[in-house]
Amino acid sequence: MKLSFLKMQACGNDYIYIDDLDGSLDLDFSSLATDFSRRRFSIGGDGLVVISPSSIADCKMDMYNADGSLGKMCGNAVRCVAKYYGQKHGLRNVKVQTDSGVKEAFIDGDFVSVEMGKANFDFENVKNFYENDSLKILETALFCGFVDVGNPHFVICVKDLKCWDFGRIAPLFAKNKIYGDVNVEIFSYKDRVIDCRVLERGSGETFSCGTGAAAVCALSVFKRAISIGEITVKMKGGDLKVFCDGAYNLILGGKVRLVFKGEIYD
Repeated sequence: MKLSFLKMQACGNDYIYIDDLDGSLDLDFSSLATDFSRRRFSIGGDGLVVISPSSIADCKMDMYNADGSLGKMCGNAVRCVAKYYGQKHGLRNVKVQTDSGVKEAFIDGDFVSVEMGKANFDFENVKNFYENDSLKILETALFCGFVDVGNPHFVICVKDLKCWDFGRIAPLFAKNKIYGDVNVEIFSYKDRVIDCRVLERGSGETFSCGTGAAAVCALSVFKRAISIGEITVKMKGGDLKVFCDGAYNLILGGKVRLVFKGEIYD
């Protein structure tokens, strides 16, 4: 089988993109995501995104994590899909259907922003979802909570991110009794700048996460650590911009880039 693909990245969050806008592909994309995402053995990426027709938006995206699991939402992938579709059809505004609803994106050269919707919070159930040993770790955090921005995140704010063993601690919070697998963000902040690391369900630690950036900003505004407005989120792959208003509506922005096009034989 020969299959054409695109490799795009947003702040180091790199996915393999398959154009199925004519709806002609009948493939096991979950299996392909597992095979194609393997770095050094295949194309390599944080997962695979299929761009297909939509009856309620300009196009639809299905995002598969590197382990083949289907994700509901990915802020960086939405922005890449919008950039690709917009260039192909000469549009500056693109509506993308996701499993978390239709998201509208705005294209200004390489900078693409997307309306993420409203964040929802859950603080009360933290003690019910984790074991005592995990709760002892959280006693040293400034604040934490579950944040839903189209997909579930457990967000932990700490005084100094560098003092936390992210590789050991983040996986302790990646599963719980109610939400199942969640993304985990550990972050610290100074003024309007956030330093953040993210563990994505199904992919491991990634260089950035759009929904994760939105989640940490929403929680920071909710806790009044940072005031409403634009916030810079620094991740391993670079900077993302998040605007959060007083009702916790979020807009995510940053640069996206087409890395290469190719064909893979499977």
